[in-house]
Amino acid sequence: MKPTFRLLALCALCATLSVLGLAGCSKSKKAPAPPAPTNAAPQKETGPAVSKEKHEFKSLVPTGKRLVQRTETSQTAEATQPKPVKTAMNLVQDIALSVLKERAGGGHEIEMEILSEKIDSKVGDRTTFSFDSQQDRKLDAKLPPLAKDFRKLVGGKVKLLTNAKGKVEKLEGYQAFIKKATLASSPQAVSIIGNMFSEEALKQMTLVPQGLPENPVAIGESWSVKTDMPGGPLGALQLEMTYSFKGWEERDSRKCAVVETKGSIVKKGA
Repeated sequence: MKPTFRLLALCALCATLSVLGLAGCSKSKKAPAPPAPTNAAPQKETGPAVSKEKHEFKSLVPTGKRLVQRTETSQTAEATQPKPVKTAMNLVQDIALSVLKERAGGGHEIEMEILSEKIDSKVGDRTTFSFDSQQDRKLDAKLPPLAKDFRKLVGGKVKLLTNAKGKVEKLEGYQAFIKKATLASSPQAVSIIGNMFSEEALKQMTLVPQGLPENPVAIGESWSVKTDMPGGPLGALQLEMTYSFKGWEERDSRKCAVVETKGSIVKKGA
């Protein structure tokens, strides 16, 4: 099984930095280069030089700001027994992130609210479940009971406590959130909702930068980050990402870092 994930709300990290006001980077001090010898051979022109000056990335989340993001997760699988059949699930979520205040040490308190949920599940060409919280509530009566459980997720809130690097250290209000979402639900629905919206899953939903480099980096340099994440029935998964600092770009009159991300999701321990 090879799940694939796409972030539709913001097409690049620089866009995230621009919206959140996270484009703060400070230049590290660098000793001046020694003068070239007077008898040095002339250098060939190889195009514009790429600056090797290093920059320190910091999370500068603006207090009082609110970001609305849309995240789409697509997962496909293929079973071979007793006969080949493909399954697919597509989940689209709209989430609001409101920065409440700064924590001691440079972290932040961020309220995350689920605004909408849309889910489609197929086996082969047959749709097994489809729900959109933005549709008329009256249509829920024609849907499986699980639709009501996804409806209860809308409006649910938790509080994320981050450190100075933007990493979520703690999640508050989870028990109240999951209790509301699974109130009067069937055991099957409780299991499904509990797996899809576990504490660790909620921590991974936010686009608050958690992959910033530990040390200053220059244009062209890369760094890697590994993050554990829940996979529901798939078991524990690990997100292995490589970030590359590509340069600078002007966005909304701000100088933003352009960071390219590539990675894979693998079953932990495989």
